[in-house]
Amino acid sequence: MRLLTKLPAYGITGNLKQWIQNFLTGRKQSVKINGEIPDSVNVTSGVPQGSVMGPLLFILFVNDLPDNLHNPTLMYADDTKMFSLKKQRLIMDPPNTTTLQQDLTRFQSWANNMGMKLNPTKCKTMHLGRSNPLQEYTMLLDDNTQHHIMTTTEEKDLGVIVDSGLTFSKHIQTQINKANSVLGAIKHTFKALDPTAFLSLYKSLVRPNLEYASVIWSPKLKRDKDALEYVQRRAIRLVTGLSGKSYEERLLTLELPTLEFRRQRADMIQMFKLVHGLEELNPAPCSECGRMIIQPALNVNNRGHDFKLQIQHEPGPRDNFFTRRATKNWNRLTQDTVSANCVNIFKNRLNKEWKNKPERYHYRFSY
Repeated sequence: MRLLTKLPAYGITGNLKQWIQNFLTGRKQSVKINGEIPDSVNVTSGVPQGSVMGPLLFILFVNDLPDNLHNPTLMYADDTKMFSLKKQRLIMDPPNTTTLQQDLTRFQSWANNMGMKLNPTKCKTMHLGRSNPLQEYTMLLDDNTQHHIMTTTEEKDLGVIVDSGLTFSKHIQTQINKANSVLGAIKHTFKALDPTAFLSLYKSLVRPNLEYASVIWSPKLKRDKDALEYVQRRAIRLVTGLSGKSYEERLLTLELPTLEFRRQRADMIQMFKLVHGLEELNPAPCSECGRMIIQPALNVNNRGHDFKLQIQHEPGPRDNFFTRRATKNWNRLTQDTVSANCVNIFKNRLNKEWKNKPERYHYRFSY
Protein backbone atom coordinates (compact mmCIF):
# COMPACT_ATOMS: atom_id res chain seq x y z
CA MET A 1 0.00 0.00 0.00
CA ARG A 2 1.23 3.50 -0.86
CA LEU A 3 0.62 4.71 2.68
CA LEU A 4 3.20 2.29 4.04
CA THR A 5 5.88 3.77 1.79
CA LYS A 6 5.21 7.24 3.25
CA LEU A 7 5.48 6.29 6.92
CA PRO A 8 9.32 6.42 7.19
CA ALA A 9 9.23 10.08 6.11
CA TYR A 10 7.22 10.78 9.28
CA GLY A 11 9.68 8.86 11.45
CA ILE A 12 7.41 5.82 11.70
CA THR A 13 9.64 2.76 11.42
CA GLY A 14 10.33 -0.53 13.15
CA ASN A 15 7.64 -2.17 15.26
CA LEU A 16 5.22 0.74 14.90
CA LYS A 17 5.35 0.59 11.12
CA GLN A 18 4.94 -3.19 11.24
CA TRP A 19 1.94 -2.81 13.55
CA ILE A 20 0.27 -0.38 11.10
CA GLN A 21 1.07 -2.72 8.21
CA ASN A 22 -0.56 -5.62 10.05
CA PHE A 23 -3.55 -3.40 10.78
CA LEU A 24 -4.05 -2.51 7.11
CA THR A 25 -3.18 -5.70 5.24
CA GLY A 26 -4.77 -9.11 5.04
CA ARG A 27 -8.32 -7.80 5.39
CA LYS A 28 -11.33 -9.22 3.53
CA GLN A 29 -14.85 -7.98 3.02
CA SER A 30 -18.16 -9.21 1.66
CA VAL A 31 -21.62 -7.75 1.07
CA LYS A 32 -24.84 -9.38 2.22
CA ILE A 33 -27.53 -9.20 -0.50
CA ASN A 34 -31.06 -10.58 0.02
CA GLY A 35 -29.80 -12.77 2.83
CA GLU A 36 -27.00 -14.25 0.74
CA ILE A 37 -23.32 -13.63 1.55
CA PRO A 38 -21.00 -14.12 -1.46
CA ASP A 39 -17.35 -15.05 -1.21
CA SER A 40 -15.21 -12.39 0.46
CA VAL A 41 -12.62 -10.42 -1.49
CA ASN A 42 -9.33 -8.88 -0.45
CA VAL A 43 -9.32 -5.21 0.60
CA THR A 44 -6.39 -3.65 -1.23
CA SER A 45 -6.91 0.03 -0.39
CA GLY A 46 -8.44 2.36 2.17
CA VAL A 47 -8.66 2.07 5.95
CA PRO A 48 -11.25 0.25 8.08
CA GLN A 49 -14.33 2.44 8.39
CA GLY A 50 -15.06 3.66 11.90
CA SER A 51 -11.64 2.75 13.26
CA VAL A 52 -9.80 5.04 15.68
CA MET A 53 -6.68 4.96 13.51
CA GLY A 54 -8.51 5.61 10.23
CA PRO A 55 -8.60 9.45 10.28
CA LEU A 56 -4.97 9.73 11.40
CA LEU A 57 -3.75 7.37 8.70
CA PHE A 58 -5.72 9.27 6.06
CA ILE A 59 -4.13 12.56 7.16
CA LEU A 60 -0.67 10.98 6.91
CA PHE A 61 -1.54 9.75 3.44
CA VAL A 62 -2.60 13.15 2.03
CA ASN A 63 -0.29 15.36 4.10
CA ASP A 64 2.25 15.85 1.30
CA LEU A 65 -0.31 17.24 -1.17
CA PRO A 66 0.57 20.95 -0.55
CA ASP A 67 4.22 20.15 -1.34
CA ASN A 68 3.13 19.37 -4.90
CA LEU A 69 1.22 22.64 -5.41
CA HIS A 70 2.42 26.21 -5.97
CA ASN A 71 -0.47 28.20 -4.50
CA PRO A 72 -1.37 28.42 -0.80
CA THR A 73 -3.36 25.36 0.25
CA LEU A 74 -5.34 24.59 3.39
CA MET A 75 -6.49 21.09 4.31
CA TYR A 76 -8.83 19.74 6.96
CA ALA A 77 -9.53 16.01 6.85
CA ASP A 78 -10.72 15.37 3.26
CA ASP A 79 -11.49 19.04 2.48
CA THR A 80 -8.90 20.98 0.48
CA LYS A 81 -8.90 24.70 -0.36
CA MET A 82 -6.54 26.35 -2.83
CA PHE A 83 -6.10 30.12 -3.03
CA SER A 84 -4.79 32.46 -5.68
CA LEU A 85 -4.34 36.23 -5.56
CA LYS A 86 -5.02 38.36 -8.60
CA LYS A 87 -1.93 40.54 -8.13
CA GLN A 88 1.24 39.48 -9.94
CA ARG A 89 4.46 40.13 -8.07
CA LEU A 90 6.65 40.49 -11.18
CA ILE A 91 5.85 41.33 -14.80
CA MET A 92 7.36 38.05 -15.98
CA ASP A 93 5.24 36.02 -13.56
CA PRO A 94 2.31 34.12 -15.11
CA PRO A 95 -1.18 35.32 -14.15
CA ASN A 96 -2.32 33.74 -10.91
CA THR A 97 -5.39 32.37 -12.65
CA THR A 98 -2.98 30.34 -14.79
CA THR A 99 -1.04 29.00 -11.81
CA LEU A 100 -4.28 28.00 -10.09
CA GLN A 101 -5.40 26.04 -13.15
CA GLN A 102 -1.98 24.40 -13.24
CA ASP A 103 -2.34 23.47 -9.58
CA LEU A 104 -5.67 21.80 -10.29
CA THR A 105 -3.90 19.70 -12.92
CA ARG A 106 -1.12 18.89 -10.46
CA PHE A 107 -3.74 17.95 -7.87
CA GLN A 108 -5.31 15.43 -10.23
CA SER A 109 -1.92 14.02 -11.18
CA TRP A 110 -1.01 13.61 -7.52
CA ALA A 111 -4.33 11.87 -6.82
CA ASN A 112 -3.85 9.51 -9.77
CA ASN A 113 -0.35 8.61 -8.58
CA MET A 114 -1.74 7.92 -5.11
CA GLY A 115 -4.48 5.68 -6.49
CA MET A 116 -7.21 8.12 -5.46
CA LYS A 117 -10.18 9.31 -7.49
CA LEU A 118 -11.33 12.90 -7.29
CA ASN A 119 -14.90 13.96 -7.99
CA PRO A 120 -14.68 17.24 -9.97
CA THR A 121 -18.47 17.66 -9.78
CA LYS A 122 -18.12 18.31 -6.04
CA CYS A 123 -15.46 21.00 -6.50
CA LYS A 124 -16.47 24.67 -6.45
CA THR A 125 -14.89 28.02 -7.20
CA MET A 126 -15.52 31.19 -5.19
CA HIS A 127 -14.36 34.59 -6.44
CA LEU A 128 -13.61 37.19 -3.75
CA GLY A 129 -13.26 40.91 -4.38
CA ARG A 130 -15.00 43.41 -6.62
CA SER A 131 -12.39 43.41 -9.40
CA ASN A 132 -12.01 39.64 -9.57
CA PRO A 133 -11.71 38.47 -13.21
CA LEU A 134 -14.17 35.60 -12.56
CA GLN A 135 -11.95 33.08 -14.30
CA GLU A 136 -13.40 29.66 -15.07
CA TYR A 137 -11.44 26.56 -14.06
CA THR A 138 -11.62 22.99 -15.31
CA MET A 139 -10.78 19.46 -14.21
CA LEU A 140 -10.77 16.17 -16.09
CA LEU A 141 -13.54 13.64 -15.62
CA ASP A 142 -12.94 9.88 -15.77
CA ASP A 143 -13.72 9.89 -19.50
CA ASN A 144 -11.02 12.58 -20.05
CA THR A 145 -13.57 15.28 -20.88
CA GLN A 146 -13.15 18.75 -19.43
CA HIS A 147 -15.49 19.60 -16.56
CA HIS A 148 -16.08 23.29 -15.82
CA ILE A 149 -15.96 23.73 -12.06
CA MET A 150 -19.14 25.26 -10.69
CA THR A 151 -18.95 28.82 -9.35
CA THR A 152 -20.59 29.56 -6.00
CA THR A 153 -21.21 32.76 -4.05
CA GLU A 154 -21.31 31.07 -0.65
CA GLU A 155 -19.89 27.95 0.92
CA LYS A 156 -19.85 26.45 4.41
CA ASP A 157 -16.37 25.98 5.83
CA LEU A 158 -15.88 24.42 9.27
CA GLY A 159 -19.31 25.58 10.41
CA VAL A 160 -19.08 29.12 8.99
CA ILE A 161 -20.86 30.15 5.78
CA VAL A 162 -18.43 32.28 3.77
CA ASP A 163 -19.88 34.50 1.04
CA SER A 164 -18.07 36.13 -1.86
CA GLY A 165 -18.65 39.62 -0.42
CA LEU A 166 -17.32 38.59 3.01
CA THR A 167 -20.39 40.10 4.69
CA PHE A 168 -21.26 36.82 6.46
CA SER A 169 -24.91 37.92 6.47
CA LYS A 170 -26.09 34.48 5.33
CA HIS A 171 -24.11 32.81 8.13
CA ILE A 172 -25.49 35.24 10.71
CA GLN A 173 -29.08 34.62 9.62
CA THR A 174 -28.52 30.85 9.66
CA GLN A 175 -27.20 31.00 13.23
CA ILE A 176 -30.05 33.26 14.29
CA ASN A 177 -32.54 30.71 12.94
CA LYS A 178 -30.82 27.94 14.91
CA ALA A 179 -30.84 30.01 18.10
CA ASN A 180 -34.51 30.92 17.66
CA SER A 181 -35.39 27.27 17.10
CA VAL A 182 -33.74 26.28 20.38
CA LEU A 183 -35.30 29.26 22.12
CA GLY A 184 -38.73 28.19 20.89
CA ALA A 185 -38.20 24.69 22.27
CA ILE A 186 -37.24 26.13 25.66
CA LYS A 187 -40.30 28.39 25.66
CA HIS A 188 -42.64 25.47 24.95
CA THR A 189 -40.97 23.23 27.52
CA PHE A 190 -40.93 25.61 30.49
CA LYS A 191 -43.86 27.78 31.51
CA ALA A 192 -41.63 30.04 33.58
CA LEU A 193 -37.91 30.41 34.20
CA ASP A 194 -36.17 31.99 37.16
CA PRO A 195 -32.88 33.81 36.43
CA THR A 196 -30.67 30.87 37.43
CA ALA A 197 -32.49 28.34 35.24
CA PHE A 198 -32.69 30.78 32.33
CA LEU A 199 -28.99 31.64 32.39
CA SER A 200 -28.05 27.97 32.49
CA LEU A 201 -30.22 27.11 29.49
CA TYR A 202 -29.46 30.25 27.50
CA LYS A 203 -25.69 30.14 27.95
CA SER A 204 -25.41 26.44 27.11
CA LEU A 205 -28.01 26.01 24.35
CA VAL A 206 -28.81 29.36 22.71
CA ARG A 207 -25.89 31.78 22.94
CA PRO A 208 -23.23 29.42 21.50
CA ASN A 209 -25.13 29.50 18.19
CA LEU A 210 -24.71 33.28 18.12
CA GLU A 211 -21.02 33.33 19.01
CA TYR A 212 -19.21 30.36 17.47
CA ALA A 213 -16.18 31.68 15.52
CA SER A 214 -17.38 35.29 15.87
CA VAL A 215 -13.79 36.52 15.41
CA ILE A 216 -14.18 35.43 11.77
CA TRP A 217 -17.67 36.70 10.99
CA SER A 218 -18.27 39.57 13.45
CA PRO A 219 -20.81 41.71 11.55
CA LYS A 220 -20.10 45.03 9.92
CA LEU A 221 -23.67 45.83 8.90
CA LYS A 222 -25.87 47.40 11.56
CA ARG A 223 -28.86 45.31 10.52
CA ASP A 224 -26.90 42.12 11.25
CA LYS A 225 -25.80 43.43 14.65
CA ASP A 226 -29.41 44.31 15.47
CA ALA A 227 -30.68 40.91 14.35
CA LEU A 228 -28.21 39.10 16.60
CA GLU A 229 -28.91 41.30 19.62
CA TYR A 230 -32.66 40.96 19.13
CA VAL A 231 -32.41 37.21 19.79
CA GLN A 232 -30.99 37.91 23.24
CA ARG A 233 -33.55 40.64 23.89
CA ARG A 234 -36.31 38.20 22.99
CA ALA A 235 -34.76 35.47 25.13
CA ILE A 236 -34.59 37.41 28.40
CA ARG A 237 -38.32 38.05 28.20
CA LEU A 238 -38.70 34.45 29.37
CA VAL A 239 -37.31 35.36 32.80
CA THR A 240 -39.93 35.93 35.47
CA GLY A 241 -39.86 39.12 37.52
CA LEU A 242 -38.36 41.39 34.86
CA SER A 243 -41.49 42.73 33.20
CA GLY A 244 -41.59 46.49 32.76
CA LYS A 245 -37.80 46.81 32.62
CA SER A 246 -35.83 47.96 29.60
CA TYR A 247 -33.37 45.71 27.76
CA GLU A 248 -30.43 47.40 29.49
CA GLU A 249 -32.04 47.06 32.94
CA ARG A 250 -32.73 43.37 32.38
CA LEU A 251 -29.13 42.76 31.31
CA LEU A 252 -27.86 44.55 34.42
CA THR A 253 -30.13 42.48 36.65
CA LEU A 254 -28.98 39.22 35.06
CA GLU A 255 -25.35 40.40 34.73
CA LEU A 256 -25.62 39.32 31.10
CA PRO A 257 -23.47 41.40 28.71
CA THR A 258 -24.66 42.41 25.26
CA LEU A 259 -23.59 40.16 22.39
CA GLU A 260 -21.72 43.08 20.84
CA PHE A 261 -19.64 43.46 24.01
CA ARG A 262 -18.86 39.75 24.05
CA ARG A 263 -17.73 39.85 20.40
CA GLN A 264 -15.37 42.71 21.23
CA ARG A 265 -14.05 40.73 24.20
CA ALA A 266 -13.50 37.67 21.98
CA ASP A 267 -11.55 39.90 19.58
CA MET A 268 -9.27 41.03 22.41
CA ILE A 269 -8.61 37.47 23.56
CA GLN A 270 -7.72 36.41 20.01
CA MET A 271 -5.48 39.46 19.57
CA PHE A 272 -3.68 38.66 22.83
CA LYS A 273 -2.96 35.15 21.54
CA LEU A 274 -1.63 36.50 18.24
CA VAL A 275 0.56 39.21 19.77
CA HIS A 276 2.10 36.83 22.30
CA GLY A 277 2.67 34.00 19.83
CA LEU A 278 0.14 31.63 21.37
CA GLU A 279 -1.35 30.67 17.99
CA GLU A 280 0.26 28.52 15.31
CA LEU A 281 0.51 31.43 12.91
CA ASN A 282 3.45 32.45 10.77
CA PRO A 283 4.17 36.13 11.63
CA ALA A 284 6.24 36.66 8.47
CA PRO A 285 4.77 38.75 5.61
CA CYS A 286 2.56 36.87 3.17
CA SER A 287 4.63 35.54 0.29
CA GLU A 288 1.84 36.45 -2.14
CA CYS A 289 0.88 40.01 -1.11
CA GLY A 290 3.55 41.11 1.37
CA ARG A 291 1.06 41.84 4.15
CA MET A 292 1.55 40.91 7.80
CA ILE A 293 -1.53 39.93 9.80
CA ILE A 294 -0.41 42.22 12.64
CA GLN A 295 2.26 44.94 12.57
CA PRO A 296 3.75 46.75 15.60
CA ALA A 297 3.01 50.47 15.78
CA LEU A 298 5.76 52.69 14.39
CA ASN A 299 5.60 55.05 17.37
CA VAL A 300 4.64 54.09 20.92
CA ASN A 301 4.00 57.16 23.07
CA ASN A 302 4.15 57.22 26.85
CA ARG A 303 0.38 56.87 27.13
CA GLY A 304 0.29 53.62 25.20
CA HIS A 305 1.47 50.12 26.02
CA ASP A 306 4.42 48.24 24.57
CA PHE A 307 2.29 46.06 22.27
CA LYS A 308 0.45 48.71 20.26
CA LEU A 309 -0.28 47.81 16.63
CA GLN A 310 -0.60 49.69 13.38
CA ILE A 311 -4.16 50.32 12.26
CA GLN A 312 -4.39 48.76 8.83
CA HIS A 313 -6.51 50.49 6.20
CA GLU A 314 -8.15 47.89 3.98
CA PRO A 315 -10.89 49.10 1.63
CA GLY A 316 -13.48 46.76 0.21
CA PRO A 317 -14.33 43.34 1.66
CA ARG A 318 -11.38 43.45 4.09
CA ASP A 319 -12.64 46.65 5.73
CA ASN A 320 -14.09 44.67 8.66
CA PHE A 321 -11.27 42.13 8.85
CA PHE A 322 -10.38 41.04 12.39
CA THR A 323 -7.07 42.87 12.72
CA ARG A 324 -8.51 46.16 11.43
CA ARG A 325 -11.64 45.83 13.56
CA ALA A 326 -9.88 44.91 16.80
CA THR A 327 -6.75 47.07 16.71
CA LYS A 328 -8.33 50.26 18.09
CA ASN A 329 -9.70 48.52 21.18
CA TRP A 330 -6.42 46.65 21.62
CA ASN A 331 -4.34 49.83 21.52
CA ARG A 332 -6.53 51.40 24.23
CA LEU A 333 -5.86 48.62 26.78
CA THR A 334 -3.48 49.22 29.68
CA GLN A 335 0.06 47.92 29.92
CA ASP A 336 -0.89 45.74 32.87
CA THR A 337 -3.63 44.01 30.89
CA VAL A 338 -1.75 43.32 27.66
CA SER A 339 1.40 42.13 29.46
CA ALA A 340 -0.37 39.26 31.23
CA ASN A 341 1.68 36.06 31.12
CA CYS A 342 -1.22 33.74 30.20
CA VAL A 343 -4.67 33.86 28.62
CA ASN A 344 -6.61 33.34 31.86
CA ILE A 345 -4.84 36.21 33.61
CA PHE A 346 -5.46 38.39 30.54
CA LYS A 347 -9.18 37.54 30.65
CA ASN A 348 -9.40 38.47 34.34
CA ARG A 349 -7.59 41.78 33.82
CA LEU A 350 -9.65 42.56 30.73
CA ASN A 351 -12.87 41.91 32.68
CA LYS A 352 -11.75 44.37 35.36
CA GLU A 353 -10.66 47.01 32.84
CA TRP A 354 -13.88 46.73 30.85
CA LYS A 355 -16.15 46.43 33.87
CA ASN A 356 -17.72 49.83 33.17
CA LYS A 357 -17.42 49.81 29.37
CA PRO A 358 -20.66 51.34 27.99
CA GLU A 359 -21.24 48.49 25.52
CA ARG A 360 -21.27 45.95 28.35
CA TYR A 361 -24.98 46.36 29.10
CA HIS A 362 -26.09 49.04 26.65
CA TYR A 363 -27.06 48.47 23.03
CA ARG A 364 -28.81 50.94 20.76
CA PHE A 365 -31.10 49.32 18.21
CA SER A 366 -31.69 51.14 14.93
CA TYR A 367 -35.44 50.53 15.13
